[in-house]
Amino acid sequence: MSKNSESGSALRRRPSQGRAKDTVNRAESAAGQILAESGYAALSMGSIADRIGVSKGTLYQYFPNKESVVAAVVAEIMDDLVTSFGERLRETLAGGAVTLGPELLASVFAELDRYRPTLTAVLDGAPHLLPASAFDPISQRWGDATRTLLAIGARNAAGADRVAVDGEALVTILSVCGPALCLHYLSADLRDQREALARTYFSMAYGGLTAAGLNPLV
Repeated sequence: MSKNSESGSALRRRPSQGRAKDTVNRAESAAGQILAESGYAALSMGSIADRIGVSKGTLYQYFPNKESVVAAVVAEIMDDLVTSFGERLRETLAGGAVTLGPELLASVFAELDRYRPTLTAVLDGAPHLLPASAFDPISQRWGDATRTLLAIGARNAAGADRVAVDGEALVTILSVCGPALCLHYLSADLRDQREALARTYFSMAYGGLTAAGLNPLV
């Protein structure tokens, strides 16, 4: 993996030299590969060290145990997911667009599928290392976009008869349900329902805005 996350990695000490950083990055990459290939039980400091050709002692300079390596792997994956989601969100809203669609959530599912073997190994062997809170950065960006679009919808509907919508309540519901759905999508292997789940989630979450006279999202 190309970089080490600043959160969730629990490094014993942070490498400052290029060679040390390379060792840490290779250790995280190897751990992700072993998780994907053989599962959490097969992962150990020894198996990581063997794969990258260093001693266990070298790894212990940076990681106290295998859980800390897995935490770093998960943090790196989540960083990638947040970056991809942010780019997709910016593309969606570019040029003054005021709509979001189910394809945005489907793209999150697609990104999860890229890392599915590694993430499901973590869920099976050490689920506490992949809690719903890992998706909070995505939820926060989604919530911010929802607030913005609700404000646009309210301005567009100014003076019209419409039902009041509690935007913060909607954002709270999304921030709770979205991460839970992502975890269930992984654990239950719902790849064949990717688009249907995204459509239904958007219909449930945002469909009522049409009746409210806002409708900036669907």
